[in-house]
Amino acid sequence: MNISQKKKKQVKYLQDHLNGMRALMQDKESIIENLVMRFDLQILPQDTSVGDNIPSDKLEDKEMRRKAEALAQRTILENFELRVLLFTLFVCVIIVLFELVNELRDENFQLRNEIYDLIFVIEKCLFYYFFKKKKKYKTYNSKTKSIAKHCISAKYRKI
Repeated sequence: MNISQKKKKQVKYLQDHLNGMRALMQDKESIIENLVMRFDLQILPQDTSVGDNIPSDKLEDKEMRRKAEALAQRTILENFELRVLLFTLFVCVIIVLFELVNELRDENFQLRNEIYDLIFVIEKCLFYYFFKKKKKYKTYNSKTKSIAKHCISAKYRKI
């Protein structure tokens, strides 16, 4: 397995992970939006006297505020951690893609150089055949095509 295939697999894994993190973050955001909407529509009680399972006399205002602040801090921290994780993953994907582009550019450059070398060898073979042997052809025919094929196979032979 060459480097570009490994990078492609790595990119695919990171993209899948990024999509998973995005879905998780959207789920968390929808939960938060749902809770905010319930408080705004007064579906969830904001008054401690209208407690759900615990009567208001058992919970003090200070304790309720402390729990609400702790919940808010935990939610903010989780949101922040998710955003940091998402950003880190995004940066990793960008770096891997950048490396892949550079590798493909290098590979393209090498292939281009090989093509230029091959063209040079073919031109040298044809020049030798037509001008050194004093035979000139005005058009390409089946004989010149076979000569070109022979020259390609003789790439490493000195002319």
